Order: sequence, then C-alpha cells, then structure tokens
Amino acid sequence: MNIKNTNRYAVSEKEDYEPGSDDQVLKNRLAVKSKVMMDQIEAQELKRTELKVMEIFDENHRFTSGDICEIHRLWLEDIYFFAGQYRTVNMSKGNFIFAVAKYISTCMKKFEQEYLSQYILRANMSMLTNLLMR
Repeated sequence: MNIKNTNRYAVSEKEDYEPGSDDQVLKNRLAVKSKVMMDQIEAQELKRTELKVMEIFDENHRFTSGDICEIHRLWLEDIYFFAGQYRTVNMSKGNFIFAVAKYISTCMKKFEQEYLSQYILRANMSMLTNLLMR
C-alpha cells in the first residue's frame, strides 16, 4: 500500500487532492484549497445535517449501514463527490491504519448485524453525528 502522508490524514497516492492545497484538502465541489476553510465548512454542514437527521429519524429508529451512508451523503454531498459512498482508498492517521478499503462493505454489514440492529437510539442525536465525525 503506497500511502502519501500529510498532517491531517494519509491516503493512497492515487487520491485526488484539490490543486493548490498543498495536499491538505481533498478534491471538492467548491474548489476550496484552505484546510482551515474546509474544516469550517464541514463543521457548518455537520450542524445543518444534525438538525435534518433529527427530522428524519425518530428515537425508536434502528439504524442500518444504509442510514449511515445517507447521513454521510446529507452532510457532505455539497462538498465532496464521494459523499454517501464507502471509501475506495486506504487511509491512515499517524501510526493508525483505518480499515482496508476493499473490506469496508463487509465490515459495515457485520457492524449492522452485530451492533446497529441490536439497539434503538434513545439518546441525543448529536451523539450519533459526533461518532460519525471521528
């Protein structure tokens, strides 16, 4: 796995960064090159999405892996081309390597079966969005 290292995340060299961003910002619909600006836009969109998610799902909803993809799409669709889709590139941050891209679909199915399907969300929806941001 050939990983390109930045101070944010390290992704495969085939990943497409926004030109002029010094490999700090992924290719995006807004042509944003500044990491600081992108962080602000993502945070703003996350707040908007949190409100939308509270309208869509009630406290008795059992989440699926599809719901997680939908929340990701709602959050990032105006920013990134890949919003709502499973990652297709390998990533790491520091010494931690995230799940290998080709296994994400399988991992998400297992996560849904073993965890998501077992619980009904009866907590503040911001907990879910905070988990998704990690």
